Parts: sequence; structure tokens; C-alpha cells
Amino acid sequence: MALQRLRPCTIYEQIQAANLDEAVGNCPAGYRADVIELNEDITLWARLPSIKSDITIQSNGHAITGDGKVGMFSVLAGGKLKIENARLIKGAGSQFEGAIQIDGGEVHLVDVTVSDSADDRGSAIMVQTGRLYIRDSKLEGRPDIRSHAITNEDGTVSIVNSTIEGFHFDFPGGAIINHGNMTIAQSAILNNSAMSGAAIYSLGTLEISDSTFAHNSAGLGGAIHSLRTELRIVDSEFTANRADRQGGAIFSRDTVTRISHSDFNSNSAAKGGAIGGMDSWLTVSNSTIKNNSAVEKGGGLNIQNGSLRMESGIILDNAAEDGGGINSDNATLTFSESEIKRNRADIGGGFYITGGTLTLHDSVIQSNCASNSFAAIYHDDKAKLTEAGSIFADNNKGDCSD
Repeated sequence: MALQRLRPCTIYEQIQAANLDEAVGNCPAGYRADVIELNEDITLWARLPSIKSDITIQSNGHAITGDGKVGMFSVLAGGKLKIENARLIKGAGSQFEGAIQIDGGEVHLVDVTVSDSADDRGSAIMVQTGRLYIRDSKLEGRPDIRSHAITNEDGTVSIVNSTIEGFHFDFPGGAIINHGNMTIAQSAILNNSAMSGAAIYSLGTLEISDSTFAHNSAGLGGAIHSLRTELRIVDSEFTANRADRQGGAIFSRDTVTRISHSDFNSNSAAKGGAIGGMDSWLTVSNSTIKNNSAVEKGGGLNIQNGSLRMESGIILDNAAEDGGGINSDNATLTFSESEIKRNRADIGGGFYITGGTLTLHDSVIQSNCASNSFAAIYHDDKAKLTEAGSIFADNNKGDCSD
């Protein structure tokens, strides 16, 4: 009698068996936390069953692909999915499906590359509610597809030691849209573009530490556009980001923004080469704003209304038409133990102040240059200036080309 060859247990059946704790097809019954191990690449013909239990997929470097026709994973309330050492490729289906959708569940990605996994105007990973943890991973976009890496509607997202690169969108949010809670640490967000917030468009709580933002470009907020929320940045670098309008690296509106021990270098915009703030409360400490430029105002910073408090900061070698270092319109500025040096402008090499107040404590305003007038500080008759213990030295009117 001929032996009958058993049909292999598919990943679809394995997920169902884990969800139900029952045997499905040729798959044994799952039990509590289940592990699915891949020994080959998989091409999906339909979206996988929604995950409702605790499942770990150990991919051993193998790829799971939707072939640009179907979405991949959906994780619901009560579900917990961990994917290790995997490549998720071309997960794109109907209704903006991408690689992963989370609706109340929890997802951990460890050593995972997600690439080409969103259709036009979709997201590679969508978090409705629930939790997303990404570590030692990479999310890659495509230049010919308008898509996001992550959309966080009302969840909690943590990104550690990961890279997000190459996403493009013609509305707010290039790589990331955040309406919930998000932390980013030891990561790089690079080469993204959008109408605003090319790296991150955030209306939720956002904390960033020990991370790099470079070569992102947008209309507002070349890297980050933060709106009506809280933004905290520590030990991070913003380099060569660009905005057509305001905030080459960051544009903050109606936001409490705290920046410490960070560097802003070679960013550019029409206003606020490094940072643009509107109706916001901005605190900058132990940070350097250097070699940034603005076509119009505020080579380093452009502050409209709201406030800026700088402590132990350095504003160096920035350039603009007005306010080489800082431009301020009706804002409250306070500088303590800070240095404003070698900034250049037509008017107001160091500061260009209209309305509001400027208070200087134990600071150094030195070697700023204005090709037209007011090498150190320009202010109109509505502005109020207060100075205590500060040093003004070698600020010059004339040729600022050197």
C-alpha cells in the first residue's frame, strides 16, 4: 500500500492553532505562548489570521512577503506578537493595509527589516490602540510610493537602536505620524520628506534621546513638526535638515518643548534655520546651534510669541537676512550663561527683536557681524531689554563674508 504524504502545516494554520489552542489541519494544538519557527521564505496568498494569543515567530533570517498584494499581520486585543530576525517585504493590501496593524494588541519587532510595505498613502505599521516595541530593526520606504513607516493613532510606541529611512508623503508626516505616546532612543531617522514633519509629525507626547535626524526635508519642520503637545529631546543630533518655510530641523507650535545636550548643525529654512517656534514654550540647555541658515529671519532660531529660555547654550556661525543668531517677534527671551558668537546678518547679527522682551544673564555676545547695521542686537521701540553680567565684544558692522 502506498504511503500518503502529509500536507505541510502552513503558517495560516499555525496561527489558528495558537489562537484556538486546538489542532488545525496538520498543526498540533497550541498551548499558552506558542513559537512558530520558519525554515524557508514565505509568500502570502491572503492576509494572515488576526492574532489573538501569545505568538513568537522565529524567522531565522527568512522573508515573509505579501508580494505587494496583501497585508500581513493583524494583532487584536489580547494578542501578543513577537517577530525575530525577519524580513517583512511588500506587505500592501486594500484599505491601506501594510506589514502590521495593531488594534488593542502588542507587537515586538527584534532584528526585523520592514521594506516596501505600504501602498500609496498607507503605513507599513499602523497602531490604532495597543503597544509597539521596535529594537535593532530597520524600516525602509520607497521613493516612488507616498507612505509612512508608522502611524500611531492612540497607542504607545517605543523605538530603540533602529533606523527609519526613505519615506515620502505629500501631507503632514513623512516617516512617522504620532497622535499617541512615543519614545525614540539610539535611533536614526534619515532622508524622509513630507509637507510638514518629514521625520515625525506629532500631536502626541514625544520623547527622543541619543538619536540622529539628518537629510529630512519639509515645508514646516524639516525633521519634526510638533503641534499642541509635549516634546522632549536629549543627547540628539539634527544635521542638514531643511524646511521651505519654518524650522529647518524643528517647528514647534502650541507645544511645550524641552531640548538638552543636543546639537543642531547645517540645517536651513526660510525662517528659523534650526528651530522655529510659534506660540510655544521652548527651553534649550547645554546645546549647540551651529552653522544653520535662514533666507529671511533667524539663522539659528525664529521665535514668534511664546517664550524661549536658553541655559548654557551656544549659538554660533549662523546666518540670515535679519537676526543671524535669533529672530524674535513678540516673544519672551531669557539667556543665561550662554554664548552668541560669530553670527551674520544684514541687520542684527546676533539678535533681531521686535516687541516682547530679551533678558541676558552672564552671557557672551561676541564677534557677531551685520553688513548693514546693529551687529550685536537690533530691537524696535516696543521691545524691552534687560542685561546683567553679560559681555559684549568685537561685534562689527561691515563685510561679513569672512
